[in-house]
Amino acid sequence: GTKGVRVTQLYPVKEVRDAGLEVGDLIVGVDGAELPVANPEDYEILPAQIRQYKIGSKVALDVIRGKNELRVTLTLAAAPPLAREQKRYKNESFELEARDISFMDRVHERWPDGQKGVVIDEVSQGGWAAIGQLAGGDLLLEIDGREVADVKAFKKAMAELEKTKPAIIVLHVRRGIHHMYLELKPGWQRK
Repeated sequence: GTKGVRVTQLYPVKEVRDAGLEVGDLIVGVDGAELPVANPEDYEILPAQIRQYKIGSKVALDVIRGKNELRVTLTLAAAPPLAREQKRYKNESFELEARDISFMDRVHERWPDGQKGVVIDEVSQGGWAAIGQLAGGDLLLEIDGREVADVKAFKKAMAELEKTKPAIIVLHVRRGIHHMYLELKPGWQRK
């Protein structure tokens, strides 16, 4: 008959570490108020209650861990920017769009905090990037041996390539757990 929300994943942020929550904990209350959660479709109840507090507020969570009942205090942090809020760059020549890495990219892909690169969001079918096997979701790390730390560096590298028009461009990408080197042979229009 116990109602609550099971902790299935903890994000690697200071506030979560400081609170001492653990995977498997059952959150049964917020600031002494019982969580009326009984079914899987009630998953939005806890976030709705938490959104009532301001960023930086301290919230007491009533938790059941194994057979023990405890109270855990959590300081609420601002949500990190979403993928759609990251800086973007669209390159018409290669027919692709890239963006900076988001917090959730790091969590889902298990990338370290210092991971550099740009996430390829979109590759148009039949464009130079697609012909070279670049795909949406790839993490672009280098172009011709030069590090691509973020969208700003990527945009600069692409501008240089469009000036020099090399016959072959080598991209170092990470796709899942694999590192790949893709060779692009653009058909530059020479004047």
